[in-house]
Amino acid sequence: MTQTFKDTLATLETSKNLEVGNQAFANEISFDQDLSISVFWDLKFSNFNFSKVNFSGSYFTDCKFENCTFDKTILRKCEFTDSIFKNCNRRNSSLAVSLEKRSLMMLISKSNLEIKDLTVLNLNFTDTFPTKF
Repeated sequence: MTQTFKDTLATLETSKNLEVGNQAFANEISFDQDLSISVFWDLKFSNFNFSKVNFSGSYFTDCKFENCTFDKTILRKCEFTDSIFKNCNRRNSSLAVSLEKRSLMMLISKSNLEIKDLTVLNLNFTDTFPTKF
């Protein structure tokens, strides 16, 4: 039997921090969770909806998010290393001050951000959110 992300979150009841790796999760919803200061590695999320999830201060290494939605999700001060976001949507979510390393993600305001092999389509930049390449 395949473990769901909800089953994995049950371990939070017995520990203060969540550490999850080497798993794949698909077609699920994670709602109203505090997953701050968690560690995630080698995970794949497909067709996943994160709603009202707080990931503040979490670390993501070698994670892949495909066709995922982040609704009212907080990703402040997260570190993404070798992680990929493909066909993901963000609604009313906070990405401010996120750190990205060798990651492909929705663009945010960050100095000294290294982006490699990035394709950008249909983005609009304004005076409020200027961007330099």
